[in-house]
Amino acid sequence: MLPPGMKLEWLCGGDDMKQEKRRKVISAVRSNSRPHVLVASDVASSSLDIKNVGLVIHFDLPRITPIYEDRSGRAGRHKRGEVVSIARLVDGVLNVNDHKILKELCRTRILENAQIPKVLQSQIIQKT
Repeated sequence: MLPPGMKLEWLCGGDDMKQEKRRKVISAVRSNSRPHVLVASDVASSSLDIKNVGLVIHFDLPRITPIYEDRSGRAGRHKRGEVVSIARLVDGVLNVNDHKILKELCRTRILENAQIPKVLQSQIIQKT
């Protein structure tokens, strides 16, 4: 449930949403006439410039670092926002694809100031 005055918008690619509808959603979010929550698929992963993004949540981690940086950069401009990344554990073990991207993000110091749970830290460091 959203607080009063907030508006939920969603954005997706493919046949689920026509280009004109996507343009209208982006225009509404950019207008800043009232706070918005934008739920978006991979169609919003690049080339969207939306100012004042306070939070980006990665429900599925991207496979490569530049896409992670691009998506996260929406919130990271001027160090104003936050990024939350959800990693998948199966039977207490980090998913192979999530492990690869998290290890790369740590190696390149992109996650330098991140708060990473200890269970993930140990898996990222131990696995090769």
